[in-house]
Amino acid sequence: MPEQPSTTGWTSGTTGPSRWTPSLGSVWRARWFVVGAAVVAGVGGYLVSQDQPPTYTADTRLVLSASEDFEPLGGRATNDASRFVANQASILGAPRVLQAAADELGDGTTLGELAEAVTVSASAESDVLVVEAVAGDAEEAAARADALATAYVQYRAARVVQEAEAAVAVTTDPATADQIRTAAVVYGDGIALVDPAEAPGSASTPRPLRTAVVLAVLAALAAAALAAAVGRRGPITDATVLVRAAGAPVLGAVPLARGAGSGAASGSEAFALTAVALDYVRPPGAGSVLVTGVTDDSGTAPVVRGLALAAADRGQRVLVVDAEAGHPLVGLLPGTAPAPRLDELETDRAEAGEATGRGVEAGRPGIRLAVLDRPAGRGSGEDVVRRQLERAAADQDLVLVSAGPLSLSSSAFALLRQAAAVVAVIAVTEDPVALGDVRDRLATAGRPLTGVVVTRAAATGRRGRSRRRRPVGGGSRAAGDGTGATSGDLVGPRRRAST
Repeated sequence: MPEQPSTTGWTSGTTGPSRWTPSLGSVWRARWFVVGAAVVAGVGGYLVSQDQPPTYTADTRLVLSASEDFEPLGGRATNDASRFVANQASILGAPRVLQAAADELGDGTTLGELAEAVTVSASAESDVLVVEAVAGDAEEAAARADALATAYVQYRAARVVQEAEAAVAVTTDPATADQIRTAAVVYGDGIALVDPAEAPGSASTPRPLRTAVVLAVLAALAAAALAAAVGRRGPITDATVLVRAAGAPVLGAVPLARGAGSGAASGSEAFALTAVALDYVRPPGAGSVLVTGVTDDSGTAPVVRGLALAAADRGQRVLVVDAEAGHPLVGLLPGTAPAPRLDELETDRAEAGEATGRGVEAGRPGIRLAVLDRPAGRGSGEDVVRRQLERAAADQDLVLVSAGPLSLSSSAFALLRQAAAVVAVIAVTEDPVALGDVRDRLATAGRPLTGVVVTRAAATGRRGRSRRRRPVGGGSRAAGDGTGATSGDLVGPRRRAST
């Protein structure tokens, strides 16, 4: 019994690899780009921030003694305390108070400049108003905050006096007038405490170190996101990425020539290595190999044809079952049209070495082709298909079932029960994360993924014969680990490094 190939050196050794692994791998490969972006952004932010003029921030706090407006006759206002505090914060920022504060400063500061330099905030849980002022000088910032607080206190005191005098003017009762004056004195300006501002000892801005750290982090995150996006959309360049995404070895990377009927002509050696790798990983004995693409454009049919031709060249008897919609293999395998249905092979069974009988490719007596339509009706259930495959494969060395994507084709998904091995096909231009969809379907059916075959466009216009390259690390991987391809094989031949 042949053993399953080891993937040591190809996988991380973890079980159940995450579909996010390809993106993380892309970020890791671009780590120096991420670090460089962070360094450039951090240093640039530090230098630019250091050249900015300094600004200072000072604050004055006012603690209110009243929680409502002054009422000359001693009545209670209808406003609640939180609304009263919010109203006082609005009064602090009113143009009349700001103008009085600008006059208090007497340094030529205009109302507009002061409005831009000060910020008033109120606490919702306490009767405290905070006046913050910024300026290019520490003393000036403190003076601005104190001037606004002083202007507000004066405004409040004058307002209370005005309201009391207006109430006294409309009453003829001396006792009531005395009561109003007494209430005004008790209320005062409504301020319990004014905590004056202190000149700050250091500038609030700029802060070069903080700016550098923030910009460096943002640049690193942006660079990592860009690397992940490019890595997910770019071509597959590393077999390790595929192994981790699929949880199975890469059997080989095969070129596909354009044009019907030429799927394996441009890479017979690559298909031969992949076919050998498939022999290593598939379970021994009878049983079919389900070949399914990640998408409809992965190249499933040309891969099945190439594997069949390679196996036949090695003397194996091959049965190809075309279960895809439209049966594309009928056109890719010349001499097989019209192809018999799978159940018709019982009456059309030929010896492996004879080129007679329908479904045998011309010049390839070891290959037979049958089509499998989607089962329909009470008498064509899964058990019937299983028995048909078992009978048809009784005298075959290899049975390849070409099916559509598991995530798109219910027929392909149903055929999982009949397959002894499952091979996924993915194009080099497709996202390796798409293999996660295949793994999800296989997990639902309780089946493992046997291996992955990568397809790429065959190189054209080369002069002369290409040199045969040795795999990275020396030696051949094709038979030793069941991959049939090194990392470099996935994107075509490399140029030889100059010495």
